[in-house]
Amino acid sequence: MRFGWLMLGHSPSPDGDYAAIHEQVTQACFAETAGFDGLWLTAHNFTGESVYCDPIPFASVVAARTSRIRIGFAVIQLALRHPIRLATQLALLDNLSNGRLDVGVGHGTNYNEYEFVGYGLRSAPAQPGCSSIPPGAAAALLDPPAARSAPAQPWRSSILRQAAGTLSS
Repeated sequence: MRFGWLMLGHSPSPDGDYAAIHEQVTQACFAETAGFDGLWLTAHNFTGESVYCDPIPFASVVAARTSRIRIGFAVIQLALRHPIRLATQLALLDNLSNGRLDVGVGHGTNYNEYEFVGYGLRSAPAQPGCSSIPPGAAAALLDPPAARSAPAQPWRSSILRQAAGTLSS
């Protein structure tokens, strides 16, 4: 059995954001020290339920301050993100965390988050977008053009290969 710590940092007002964000970092470090196996980060926009709003940059701070605990997302809303940009961000984070990344995806829970970010959609109509990826996107990540020969090759990350296999099947 494994135990995880759900990071749900509330902030009552913008004035309290700074303290609440740093409290979340402290909690993440404590969870590792206390022996928890993983952290689960949430993403709620404009509701005050997730003071760090975007869990990906927040996870990079957690990865830098911890060494063992796994870092997961509960959940990343695919309909709100560009698939290639998301894949490259997750590949970088997976490398920075030394392979400690767990990714949960879904359509989220608050219908109005889609309206807040300008999509003008309720979550039910947006849900089909969560399972689609533009044609060729997976191939672009896994088979880059020969001219692209930078030493860092994020498309070779195991998380990208797994994501591409899941999305293309």
